[in-house]
Amino acid sequence: MENDGLEFTIIRGIIDNSQRKLILKQEFIQFESNDRVSNPYTTFKSNEILEFRNGLLLN
Repeated sequence: MENDGLEFTIIRGIIDNSQRKLILKQEFIQFESNDRVSNPYTTFKSNEILEFRNGLLLN
């Protein structure tokens, strides 16, 4: 079975607490941005990413 990737619902931060979709696939990372009218998603292709960092905040 082919891996279609992972989808999460995230909250970006304390000030922007809207729930947004984050999609992780082998080919790209995609997330909902503030521009919900013309293009609701920001996309980064895998070959454009040099490095990354991550964090997790739990209640």
